[in-house]
Amino acid sequence: MRPLGFRLNEDGTIDTGGPNVTATRRYRNVTARPGVGFVVDDMTPDEPGAIKPGMGRGVEVRGWVELTEIEVTPVAPEWFSHEIMRIHPTRVLQLAHRPRQPRRRFEDYR
Repeated sequence: MRPLGFRLNEDGTIDTGGPNVTATRRYRNVTARPGVGFVVDDMTPDEPGAIKPGMGRGVEVRGWVELTEIEVTPVAPEWFSHEIMRIHPTRVLQLAHRPRQPRRRFEDYR
């Protein structure tokens, strides 16, 4: 697992990459097998609210990758490569926060 930059597009795809992405193992792997898993996680803010502050939350996206080039990079144009890996989601699992259903951890959004 390696960190990378990403952008969620209006059509539901996710552009991923970083510097010199075509030289990475990740790029070589999706060239051979375009099926991927993409995980984003973080902690809830330390502010009062409906969800306990400091609680973990996240999303897992499964799908296939399209290798393409773009004009405008998702982040930091001086750092981010114009060659990207665009994820087309086929399944999205969200870490569920349900105090009344503590055993049900994920929701499936197919």
